[in-house]
Amino acid sequence: MRRAMLLGFLVFAGCQPHELDPVKPAGAKIAAPPELQIAQPYPADVIFVVDRSGSMSDAADGSAAGVCGQAGQQNQNCKWDELLTVLTGDQNPNKGFLREMQGAFSTSTDAMRMGLVTFSGAPGTTSDINEACSPGVLQVPVGANAADAVAAALEAIPPAGATPTSSSLEVAAQAFPANDPRPKLVVLLTDGAPNCNANVAIDQTTCGGDRCTMTCDTNGVATDARGCLDQSGLIAAIDDLHNQGISTFVIGFGADVTTGAAYLTLNEAAQHGGLAQSGTPSFYPASNDAELQHALQQVQGNPTCTYDLGGTPVSADTLEVQVTFCGQQPELVAASHFSLNGQLLSFTDQALCTQMQQASPACPTQVKFAYLAQ
Repeated sequence: MRRAMLLGFLVFAGCQPHELDPVKPAGAKIAAPPELQIAQPYPADVIFVVDRSGSMSDAADGSAAGVCGQAGQQNQNCKWDELLTVLTGDQNPNKGFLREMQGAFSTSTDAMRMGLVTFSGAPGTTSDINEACSPGVLQVPVGANAADAVAAALEAIPPAGATPTSSSLEVAAQAFPANDPRPKLVVLLTDGAPNCNANVAIDQTTCGGDRCTMTCDTNGVATDARGCLDQSGLIAAIDDLHNQGISTFVIGFGADVTTGAAYLTLNEAAQHGGLAQSGTPSFYPASNDAELQHALQQVQGNPTCTYDLGGTPVSADTLEVQVTFCGQQPELVAASHFSLNGQLLSFTDQALCTQMQQASPACPTQVKFAYLAQ
């Protein structure tokens, strides 16, 4: 029986020192409004890219295979069941992470938008490698207030197929609305090494040992390139997302990602995704539903540091922008360190943006602004 749980969602920023100027009394008076206002983080577009490969029917600790839906399997919930418990809340969706995230990311004027890609695209359990390696499917297009639709889609899909992660990330990249200023984030949740790339060279180094994920011969080498670990393809796909302004948050779920080639691959993927955690590993590991809940809680709500001012300034020079870290003295941000797109303000100073993305419940950040007198 999956356990329902209350999921908290915290968005904080770190408190490392940053070389900005302390706020000093300004010669220009604030015209209207007369006091500094609090800027709200602009809701993100988030696509969950979820691994529903056949191994998701195994126990998270690796102790048993194919335990999904089997009667009498006490304490043997499969990874897919545990994932659904955390994301959907089972019979109490208000306690699922999807609902919690939707509420946390949304503001009083804008709702966050959410979508879902699952992989592989296999219609069901199959021994056909062509079906098993079908690219991921866009189950829910990016849209506002879509948490319930994403939850329903996940509940309707059983584990099946292989792990075509790189091609599935390409599906996600194409699913984000074009020419949209919102921050864009992919949450990649996978339980193993990526495969299904027909262009990987077959040899002992690239396709032997734990780099052979399926179709392995008696020497442990893949007989089909699609059975080889697709490390280079995954990194290239994440780099492509990053070049499009899309950050990738990487979660590895289960015992298969704790060591070996899968561990190294997800570690590199997280480093390229732009939202790696500090320390080791760089990705967020989870070996059970509680740890998966914790990993998801680390997802940052404003990956590209964009804030909604609630009105459109004349220019950057007509704004005073302040950032406060850890309750310390406000720091004035120069106009050269942010850009405007209508009423949206995006911090372009990478060091500042990185500092704002650091998670620490004891060290919140606050952005304030005021219109300067003309």
